[in-house]
Amino acid sequence: MNAPRKLRALVVDDSEVSRRVLSALLHTSEVEVVAEAVTGEEALRLYGLYKPDFVLLDVVLPGIDGVTTARFLRHQDQEARILMCSGTLNRYKVEECRSIGVDDFLIKPYNRTSFKAFLSSVVRRHALPQKVA
Repeated sequence: MNAPRKLRALVVDDSEVSRRVLSALLHTSEVEVVAEAVTGEEALRLYGLYKPDFVLLDVVLPGIDGVTTARFLRHQDQEARILMCSGTLNRYKVEECRSIGVDDFLIKPYNRTSFKAFLSSVVRRHALPQKVA
């Protein structure tokens, strides 16, 4: 019997520190980070190349912002699982994100316990292909 395939993620954040933290948290959760992007444009290209199970997408990015990137991702793939990350999310930004189909929100700063709970919840609610370790 084959072991279930690891979940695959694309991490998008202009902060190298945030990308490293998210990648490390994903790794400890048995999630494979298939690529990292610094800009929305790069994220769109990498999404098309790798087709990850989900995208962790920062709201504030150079060039096109995270919300616009999410809108383009949704247009590119109606089934894309988009998880927005931000240090601050106001009600209006959340409503805008929900209206374009963002699946969930992760608030910075991250810690291992809350991140694992968040990721397990996302897997359950969005019927991703495997449970998080």
